[in-house]
Amino acid sequence: MTDVPSKPGVYYGLPFSVYLQIDAANASLLWTMREKSPLHALYEREHPKPPTPALEFGRLFHKALLEPKLWADTVRTLPSDAPRRPTDRQRNAKNPSPATVAAVEWWDAWEADVKETITSDDAESIAAMCASVRASQCKNYTTGGRSEVTMVWKDDETGLLCKGRCDYLQRPDLGNDVITDVKTTLDASARGFSRAAYNFGYFLPAAYYSDAWLRLTGEQPFFVWLAVEKQPPYVAKAWEVDEKIIQAGRNAYRSLLNRWADCVASDTYPAYGDNVEIITFPDWALANEGVTPFNLEVA
Repeated sequence: MTDVPSKPGVYYGLPFSVYLQIDAANASLLWTMREKSPLHALYEREHPKPPTPALEFGRLFHKALLEPKLWADTVRTLPSDAPRRPTDRQRNAKNPSPATVAAVEWWDAWEADVKETITSDDAESIAAMCASVRASQCKNYTTGGRSEVTMVWKDDETGLLCKGRCDYLQRPDLGNDVITDVKTTLDASARGFSRAAYNFGYFLPAAYYSDAWLRLTGEQPFFVWLAVEKQPPYVAKAWEVDEKIIQAGRNAYRSLLNRWADCVASDTYPAYGDNVEIITFPDWALANEGVTPFNLEVA
């Protein structure tokens, strides 16, 4: 059994299940607090949600690309002639049909032998995505280093223990270290992916991880987003994150981490506030309904 790290350091080969047990603030917690509230962040920390289909697909792609041996050992493609997975109601039926009995037996045998299942369509897409990465300049950011590198550090300003997990890390003999963050996307172009990187908060962990690596090793890393489209033709594109984006992420995580520290110190995790406040629509929505700053009527 692998011990759960409790001290600052860089940890290679740490299973993801153990990483999840580290009691520390991560980028996901901070982003939930930004998008919703400290109370939501606390709840999600104590009650992790099952991954959405999109997140599950991304996780499996990460495994295929960055941990191919683990992929080969643990993931199996569901046969096209597999019976439909039985529901709980079918499993608990008093007088199941012969077809239901056969389906239950088939699935029990399959799940006893296979750790993870993937559909043939998803397996084909993931294989094509991996091939796209390996056939382009992107392969330089997923070879010659280590995958799934865990960092644990203490934040100087708040004293909080923090954690992060780099998808891929290169430590070249000459030049800067490179942290690669692999992202599946519908649009890997500069315009499309930069919009996604902002909307989904990718810029926050870019700064969080870069600053952590500098603190732990004394080396300033390059940070690269490896964007891979999940629809044909499965284009892969590496984008080096510029310093303005890193600064934006630093501003974001710094204020959020300070706020989280205050919550922890006071054991108070507010939501949206207790006061009754005025809510309105965005200007564009009001304009759609013929309401502009110039035609408001005062009752």
